[in-house]
Amino acid sequence: MTKQITSDMRQLLNSMQTFVWILGTEGNLIFVNNSFLKIVELDNKDVIDKNFCDCSWFNYDEGIKANIQKYCNDASLGQKHKSEVLIQVCDNLIWINLSIHPEFDEQGSITHIVAEGYDINEQKITADLLLKSERDSNAWLENSPVCTKIIDLNLNLIYMSCAGVNALKINDITPYYGKAYPLKFYPPAFQKQMLKSMELVRDKGIIVSKEVIVIDSQGNEIWFDSTFLPVNKSDGLIDYIMIISVDITDRKQAENDLLQLNKELIQSREEAESANQAKSQFLSNMSHEIRTPLNGIIALTKLLSLKVLNNEQIEIVDKLNLSGQILQQHIDEILDLAKIESGKLELKQASYNPGEIVNKCVAASESYIVKKSLKLTSYIDPSVPELLFGDSNCLSHILINLVNNAIKFTESGSIVIKLDVLNKETETDVLLRLSVSDTGIGISEDDQKNIFAKFFQSDSSTTRNYSGSGLGLSICKQLVDLMGGNISVQSHLGEGSCFTCQIPMKKTIKIAVTEKPKSSNTYQFGMHILVVDDDDINRYAIKGLLETEGVKVVLAESGEQALKIAEQKAFDLILMDLHMPNLNGWETTRLFRESQFSQLSHVPIIGVTADALKESHALCIDSGMNSVISKPFKFTELLQQIQRLTETPK
Repeated sequence: MTKQITSDMRQLLNSMQTFVWILGTEGNLIFVNNSFLKIVELDNKDVIDKNFCDCSWFNYDEGIKANIQKYCNDASLGQKHKSEVLIQVCDNLIWINLSIHPEFDEQGSITHIVAEGYDINEQKITADLLLKSERDSNAWLENSPVCTKIIDLNLNLIYMSCAGVNALKINDITPYYGKAYPLKFYPPAFQKQMLKSMELVRDKGIIVSKEVIVIDSQGNEIWFDSTFLPVNKSDGLIDYIMIISVDITDRKQAENDLLQLNKELIQSREEAESANQAKSQFLSNMSHEIRTPLNGIIALTKLLSLKVLNNEQIEIVDKLNLSGQILQQHIDEILDLAKIESGKLELKQASYNPGEIVNKCVAASESYIVKKSLKLTSYIDPSVPELLFGDSNCLSHILINLVNNAIKFTESGSIVIKLDVLNKETETDVLLRLSVSDTGIGISEDDQKNIFAKFFQSDSSTTRNYSGSGLGLSICKQLVDLMGGNISVQSHLGEGSCFTCQIPMKKTIKIAVTEKPKSSNTYQFGMHILVVDDDDINRYAIKGLLETEGVKVVLAESGEQALKIAEQKAFDLILMDLHMPNLNGWETTRLFRESQFSQLSHVPIIGVTADALKESHALCIDSGMNSVISKPFKFTELLQQIQRLTETPK
């Protein structure tokens, strides 16, 4: 697994003066920062994907190469290494302080290996010089950028180089000579750490290296990478302690900035996930709050249409029904857009007949076409396979939106649906082309640039004259994109428009299926159904519609009441609303299925939901429901589900 290097992280690493290499877990180079590329006079393309250990700066010496290989192998197993290494840069050899360590993700898996280094050539030269000569003969130290300190065996300060004096902002170092080290203005924690390191060098003669944070005379924090060395006399005994320190404040600040950036990125991701979750919850709530009363309106309109009405009343009911359908269309568009943008809409791949999609759209649009005295024709080219594999619902949604848009903006003339295949197919793949053309008002060249944008209308008069949410074409564009296709428009003002989609599909083989004989009766007369819904209007409407089919209906306004009623009386089927106070539909269904009474545990249950999210439907099945129907639903669809669940197998 390899961690992606963001542009912010790349910029930060390239700004660091230290050398940074990022390796994959196999040792291949993923990133090298500019500081190192500059000194080796190479470009990224010269080193990326090469094995870190095989690069020219290690390859000059088999021993060094073997050590680096071991460090990388250990890092891939979770271990850290830090050492001083002599590398080849162009024609020169320089010393660097090299650390190699693994990086982990939140699950504890190693994502990559980080190698960091900085030039210690001056530091090594300084140490060598001081080991060979006395303090008074080393004027070179005064000009060295490395901070050098000499401490006697009583742990008193004997000497500090100009680099150290300047770094600590000390005006005159002389008064501190002969005084205990660390200096008195150092923080207690640092003093304790320094004393422990110096005692180890003095008492055991070992070399100690560590990164320490120091407070200068003005209270500012400074980071040093310090090495504590014993300097021996000719007889082999320790003469004094030398501390060689490199100011790494800039590197530490860059590391802290990088850590802060990572924290901010993690926080941003968590906030985005939280916002997406809140958006999904809002979508679910709004879907329920809008669709529930809309279902009542449509159901009551259907119930009213079954009554004996005069001509004027019939016209009023028809207009009420049409208004409900238009409102449902607008609500569906808004909720569909929200689902797409929140990533809740997923393609459902299955075999389907593309010709049937076109024919169903033509049939569904017939009443609107007749009302406006338009002509709607369709042409399906013989090249279109009888069966395709893809998301038929998305294709149907796209076609219906395009046809509805054409009907809305066409006052006279015709609308033509064409379905054919482009000459870009293989034995398994096909590029389906769907076009809808009209003789409507047309679209200006400027407006065509924004026609697929959300809420776009050509001008305010378009909204007044033709209404609509301005979402239909935007949803078409996003659905086509989701299916891996493209959509375009050709239009001239006053001459009509033609919208064309090109969508990749898979071919599928037609398999003969023996259809079950359909029951001559669409419904079983005298059935007993329990309707559970906390909404008075929906209970009333569903009861009235079912009773027109000869069904005996009992009502319950809560999950608790439904359980009590069902324990006293057996039902052929239950219609269960989901969003109810106290005991919701899912919880009620689980209690039915867990009941010791077979009339509760085995009764068919249809979940009735106003929730647009697929997660809600999945919860219905998981809770023990047999099927789900979404509000607002067509009464015929409900009857078909009831028939399917209550038919007695022959």
